[in-house]
This record gives sequence, C-alpha cells and structure tokens, in this order.
Amino acid sequence: MQVGTFAYAQETGGHLPQGATGHTFVHTLEEVPLPAAVVFLDEECPVSQKYSRILQDLHSQYEGKISFVAIFMPDLQGNTGATEYLGTYGFRGIILNDSTFTACDHLGAKITPEAFLIDSDGEVRYQGAIDNWYYALGKYRRVTTEYYLKDAMDQLLSGEEITISETQPIGCYINQKVRVEK
Repeated sequence: MQVGTFAYAQETGGHLPQGATGHTFVHTLEEVPLPAAVVFLDEECPVSQKYSRILQDLHSQYEGKISFVAIFMPDLQGNTGATEYLGTYGFRGIILNDSTFTACDHLGAKITPEAFLIDSDGEVRYQGAIDNWYYALGKYRRVTTEYYLKDAMDQLLSGEEITISETQPIGCYINQKVRVEK
C-alpha cells in the first residue's frame, strides 16, 4: 500500500555536519539524506519519553544505512522542547524543530511518537507506531511482539515489499491549538 510521497532535494550529497553531542539540527526535511526514519516526538509526552532508548537502539543498528530524524513541534509558548528532550533522553540523529508545522502537515502526523519511513525516492513507505509495545494510551505490553518500523526498515534495505505499511500510532496528540493560534 502506498501511504504517500514527499519530494526531497539531495543537494547535500548525503553528508551533514555533526555536532559534538552526536546530533545535527536541520531546518527542513529536504536537508535529510534518504532513506530516512522520521519520528515526531514531544518532550512532554510520556510515550515519547519511554521510546527514547528504543529509538537510540534503532539509530545505532541502522546508522550509515538509514538517517534518523526526530521532529519536534512548538508548545503554546513556541518552545519545541527539543533541547530538553536531548538533555534528558538523548538522541544522536538529526533534529528538526518544525515550528511552522510544515513537515507535520505534509506527512500528516497527528500523534507523538509517530514514525514514517521514507525511501530513497522520497516516498513514504511506512507510517504509524514504532512497534506494538503500547496497545492503548497508558497501557503497554511486557513484551513487544511486533516491530513495525524495524521490520519496514529491514524490508526496505533488502528490497522487499513493505508488508505492513500503516499502523495506528499510540501516544499524545500533536497540539492542534498551537496551529490555530499561529
């Protein structure tokens, strides 16, 4: 199933300067080397917080093969919380502060955390939950049994068809009130 497409400019040649802390800030998704795993996060969302270790593990496992991007949107005061999240939970990938909701609107993100896997042609190949650890807000399994994002990345890298291209993310809603007030 085709979820959608996103056009990217690959003028960076796939190389971004990296800061001493292991992450890089970008202004737009067009700056991100493809393929990429893009995850919308919220520093105040408990589900986003709980997934920090899992995202770090995925980043380490796929480093050099798939870019990892964490996207943060602003709160009512205009702060994205990216600095706080990085300081508390860490993230060694690429950071995008989506203060205008451009990436959020284009990809159709509604929840944090919500993951997107974008192939080398800029097509969204997967959208949804990172895995099935959470099955409802505030409720999670002792043992994860489905690894949606990881499986999609493995299938993408091996040239296979993505068998599950969309799932329902579980987490915190992206603050719609901020959009209205902007």
